[in-house]
Amino acid sequence: MIDKPPSEVFKIYREYLGMKSQSQLAKLIDSTPATICRWESGKVPIPGIALAHVKALVERKLRDEILEAFAKVKPGLT
Repeated sequence: MIDKPPSEVFKIYREYLGMKSQSQLAKLIDSTPATICRWESGKVPIPGIALAHVKALVERKLRDEILEAFAKVKPGLT
């Protein structure tokens, strides 16, 4: 994913978070669907704070999934 532009990574993050529409993410981060569309299309740079917010959501989901996987392998580990 390092080779992808920030706009594509942002969309991948949104989809990973289970948000099928830009409206869902817009509501979560107090933005508008049109703004999310401009960010994901690369027409407008993604503000650092917005990218950091979405990255934090992705990291939290990844952490939760990892803990869940460990719990299945070794109950009581987490």
